[in-house]
Amino acid sequence: MPKVLAVFAQALDNHSDDHVFMEGRHLPSRAAAERQQASDLISTVTSEGDKVFASDGVELFCSGPLCVVEIVSEQLDAAGRLAPISVCIDLTGGDQVADVVRQLTEISHSIERTISPVYLDAVSQGLTEEQKKKRPMGCLFPFL
Repeated sequence: MPKVLAVFAQALDNHSDDHVFMEGRHLPSRAAAERQQASDLISTVTSEGDKVFASDGVELFCSGPLCVVEIVSEQLDAAGRLAPISVCIDLTGGDQVADVVRQLTEISHSIERTISPVYLDAVSQGLTEEQKKKRPMGCLFPFL
């Protein structure tokens, strides 16, 4: 069962702080060490992990039990570029995939971003597929 660990979303303007969440808490700019820890976690999984799912507007990177979902919001940054939201998830955590999608929606609304339902469905599909791959297989020969 997945659990959201960290979220990073670039500020859309050139003046505001980036949005960083750690275990559901929006971290203020004065929490520099925690903000860096969240960013490092996301960066490590995306750089050392494998891209295991890609769909228009959504990419999923995994390294061990950790996955990072990069999902594009409908809002563009001040330069007119796409501004993805990066979410680090522990697939061994306690939430259902639907709970992760709900949390992602709540976080995006809290930072005034909109995510297409098509992209949210792709996140659900990608996480479900990856969760199935990581599910331990039972004993194939239970009566031996």
